[in-house]
Amino acid sequence: MSVTVIHNGLPQHLNFLRDYGRMIDRTAYFPELVEDDLAHSKAVVIACRSDNDQLKRHASRLRAFLDDGGLLVIMGGMRADIIDPRLTFMPTPTNFTWFMQENPDSGHRLRTIDHSLHRYIGLKDMQWHRHGYYLKAGTADTIVELCRPHSEERIGDILFDDRRGFRGRLIATTLDPHMHHGGYYIPAATRFLNGFYPWLRREIGVPIRWASDV
Repeated sequence: MSVTVIHNGLPQHLNFLRDYGRMIDRTAYFPELVEDDLAHSKAVVIACRSDNDQLKRHASRLRAFLDDGGLLVIMGGMRADIIDPRLTFMPTPTNFTWFMQENPDSGHRLRTIDHSLHRYIGLKDMQWHRHGYYLKAGTADTIVELCRPHSEERIGDILFDDRRGFRGRLIATTLDPHMHHGGYYIPAATRFLNGFYPWLRREIGVPIRWASDV
């Protein structure tokens, strides 16, 4: 097994799993997560807005996966600081209508320009309303930074990749693409997933599973 998605069984999660099944090798229902779900995985993605109580319950297991060399992805609404206490999560009011403002600017900025993810996902696919941001650890590379609108004044991080703080690798974001794709609104979230999962499979060295393979 290679890519495992942990989810909480929300309708949006189930819609996502149906639509992206060829990108996923294994799924795990968070309340029933067992050691075997991680032991057969190279990369584990925790779907956005699953359950932070379950994240706390399984934190030691997920941290062990990281420390054993695994790649752990924590999506929006899930508190990556539960796994890595060096992080600080900063909640913000949800800016639902940022794009309706005159001369709109989400404040999102691409960073670490040579990062391989940028070949798969553009800035337009990594900006919609947000619910917060992180103050990352010093070992992490920023992929998408949050700045004050119409400036380069840093506020925090929307998406980062930490390859030096663990034996494995932690990627975390405050974006919540599974929920919005699964609810079939916000096209940017679908474009994000269309790029993210092929990139993730390439990062861990496994091919995309085509329809004939599923």
